[in-house]
Amino acid sequence: MAISIYEALHDHRYTYFGFQSHPTDKDPWQATPTMAVSDNLVQWDTVTKFDDLEGLRDGYVTEIDGTYYVIGTGGFYKTNDFMDFEKLNYLKTGAYKDLWAPEIFKDNNGKYHIVYCAGDSSKGILDDYIADFDPKTDTISNEGQAITFLDDAIDNSYRIDPDICLIDGVYFLSIGGNYILSSDNYLGPYQRFPVNFAPSPQKF
Repeated sequence: MAISIYEALHDHRYTYFGFQSHPTDKDPWQATPTMAVSDNLVQWDTVTKFDDLEGLRDGYVTEIDGTYYVIGTGGFYKTNDFMDFEKLNYLKTGAYKDLWAPEIFKDNNGKYHIVYCAGDSSKGILDDYIADFDPKTDTISNEGQAITFLDDAIDNSYRIDPDICLIDGVYFLSIGGNYILSSDNYLGPYQRFPVNFAPSPQKF
């Protein structure tokens, strides 16, 4: 299927930005970022692969003032056309062994932030954090702001792949596909939001 990246973004109902995994003994996390499109969420057509994004995994794309920001495990970029990318400074790993799956969201005041998980996955510990992001200067600041939870809101410490979505003034946090939580503050405390799926949350 011959389609330009611009057409993929603007002429189809759904756009998927993910990755094709091809692990090796040397690099078990090796992957190629990939874009696909669909109009029904069932049939998907691959548009392109992004070899220049250096193995980015868990990619997330958002548009801010006409510029597309691409962030994921291992990298942070911006582009206007998905052909030429500018590499931006990434989150600092600090004392964390693992830092995974960052995403960008906008708060009630129109400010942008990055939510991500970090910790030591080998010990089953990945907690969720917030950093501030300024798209005017493309700078990240105030990293390591911990997300908090009400007692019994979550039953494990493997809080992988966080996503925050603001709907009608309420922040909804999803973690690992098993939890939906809500709060009136993006840092929490978050409480469990009732859903009709995953009644027995698992590690992943």
